[in-house]
Amino acid sequence: DFVVFEKLVRDDKQYASHEDITDEGQTIHVPKITTSAVSDVTKDHDGQVDSEVKITDTISYENVTIGHKYAVNGNLMLQDVTEDGSIEESGDIVYSDENDATAASGDAEFVAESTSGGVDIEFTVNAKDLADRTVVVYEEMSNGQQLVAEHKDIADDDQSIHFPDMKTHATDAVDGDQEAYAGAETKIIDTVSYSNLLPGKGYEVNGYMHVTDSAGNDLGLLQSDGTVFNEELQQIVSIADSEKYVISGEKPGSIESDQEEHQYLIQPGTYSTGTYDGSSSGIDKTALIGGTYKASLIDPGLIAKVEVSSLNDVDNLMVANAIYLSSCSEDAELHGEYENASSEATVNVPVDGLISIEVTKIEDTGQNVREAVLFNGYMSAVEMGEDNYPVSTVRGSAQFVPESPDGEVQVEFAFNASTLAGYSTVVFEDLYKNDVKLVSHADITDKDQTITFPKIGTELTADGKHDVEANGDVTLVDTIKYDGLESGKEYQVDGVLHVVDAEGNDLGILLNDGTAGQINEETGELPENAVISTGKFTPDAMSGETTVEFKFNAKGLGDKSVVAFEKLSTNGSLVASHEDIAD
Repeated sequence: DFVVFEKLVRDDKQYASHEDITDEGQTIHVPKITTSAVSDVTKDHDGQVDSEVKITDTISYENVTIGHKYAVNGNLMLQDVTEDGSIEESGDIVYSDENDATAASGDAEFVAESTSGGVDIEFTVNAKDLADRTVVVYEEMSNGQQLVAEHKDIADDDQSIHFPDMKTHATDAVDGDQEAYAGAETKIIDTVSYSNLLPGKGYEVNGYMHVTDSAGNDLGLLQSDGTVFNEELQQIVSIADSEKYVISGEKPGSIESDQEEHQYLIQPGTYSTGTYDGSSSGIDKTALIGGTYKASLIDPGLIAKVEVSSLNDVDNLMVANAIYLSSCSEDAELHGEYENASSEATVNVPVDGLISIEVTKIEDTGQNVREAVLFNGYMSAVEMGEDNYPVSTVRGSAQFVPESPDGEVQVEFAFNASTLAGYSTVVFEDLYKNDVKLVSHADITDKDQTITFPKIGTELTADGKHDVEANGDVTLVDTIKYDGLESGKEYQVDGVLHVVDAEGNDLGILLNDGTAGQINEETGELPENAVISTGKFTPDAMSGETTVEFKFNAKGLGDKSVVAFEKLSTNGSLVASHEDIAD
């Protein structure tokens, strides 16, 4: 405060004075404000990278005049950190809406009931592009006539909201590259580089993997049994079935029909009772009232949603009986009778069960145009986790407390990759604090997040044929077709031949003398004098082919066959194999 002291003086002689330190009439009050901004979700000085973030700034004021009216106005500034580490104001605008049309601001008015107190100002911020940026709240307080206090400190952590960012780099745990063998026990290490976190606070990174084909199509979330969860279908299906659906729209399974009944799989989409027209999209013809329609299951344990409604905005006046027919019993159990248009029912289907829907016209209203929607989609009986993904989803997580705003943490994924040959996985990561998702790194095209599982197939021939006379020296050529390799990188193919008798029994590894030997079970070493072939090559594209030759004496191999087993490696690490005795 300022208190004015006055003296009345003439010719150096003081005649009067007014010097009262407690006199309000002589006092000028100088208010002071401090602020503390927090995210409404985290209740801390960090926020979600999202299109709509709420920030509350609590202004603490001191030394105001009781009974006076004050206005507080706030706006948001962005920090810039220079190369030497100093913090400066950025000229960028912090917007409040997703269209970047309005700068974020907030205001409040109050009448002071005491000389000190507090007031909150709320801001709505479009933070979708603010990853790794820090927003600082600036506040001004006026008394209606003039500015009386302000708090504008670009380096003040109490006024700041930090928006984190992260990037990831996934590697094979075996050799640290981005190729992995599609085996039953695979481990991927994802190194997460984070920035702009609050030191000393607890965070968690949760990750999962999407499967992509060679064209980069997203086939779904990888599950622990090697299948994928297709989010559009809302089912767990094989990778091959998901790929068919993504590329061509072909839904899992097939549709059959005959003149008496229409049998089709319960698939996503809208179906009408009527004659099946042969399209994969379902039945969409004039209703055949009184018909019986049965749907066989794609997978056991499905939940079928049965819906009957009018497509023509007329009273349908039909009844649908949802009946479950067990394959192990001829008895039909009536699950429910549903009347009126737009009625719905959910039917739990047992293993190997059938759903039979019978639609019956119960009143003739004179309207001959009728359609009913049956089997309007279905959902697998998928148990979902708290993150709204199936509990069987392959996941990785790591909890940590950063010592500084920027750093790294590793997330491990251990899973069965035996179904992934010829495909890739892309790691997606979410950063959480106290169960609040702050930022995600989910880019299906990001090569740093991608692990490729190469695939090889082979064809063994002699002069282009699959048979040869067993009477002397022969040369067999094995053509290895590969997919998913890295161009410019050297690979090695190692092959052996297995001897197979007329009944298809594997007799062992072919030796130079035409007999068969066995692999050492303890060491995995090949028997002496095994017929082997090795070749190195450097592909110029991810897909192509190479050849290796096997030379041996075929005498003694009459009435037998040989099957080539090939392994593909790079830098001493196995990346693919083709070992099928029945091929």
